[in-house]
Amino acid sequence: MTADQKYLYSDSLIRITEDALHIDGFLLGSKCVPFSRIKTVKIFKPTIWNGKFRIVGTGDFRTWFPSDGLRSSRDMIFVVLMHGKWIRYGFTAEDSAAVKQIFQNMKLPLQDQTT
Repeated sequence: MTADQKYLYSDSLIRITEDALHIDGFLLGSKCVPFSRIKTVKIFKPTIWNGKFRIVGTGDFRTWFPSDGLRSSRDMIFVVLMHGKWIRYGFTAEDSAAVKQIFQNMKLPLQDQTT
């Protein structure tokens, strides 16, 4: 991030700038996903099947989650699918409603399965 950029959202798990999503807590550091690379963002109610109890890592070698010891208490799980990539990134946020609103305001393609 350059000095003139600011965060639209920031917590201990993720940071959102005007042009990218930064996911912290992976075993090998952070991941930066430019919004131009995002094919869609899926939003789920947390269940045992979509990562509610996954503290870190993957269960299918496709969707990878950064470390979050409180994931089971979060109200939404986000999964980012990227153009031209088989791997997906799952993540949570401390204020998931704010993150969802930012994604909606940015007109990112969302598949909201929380309702």
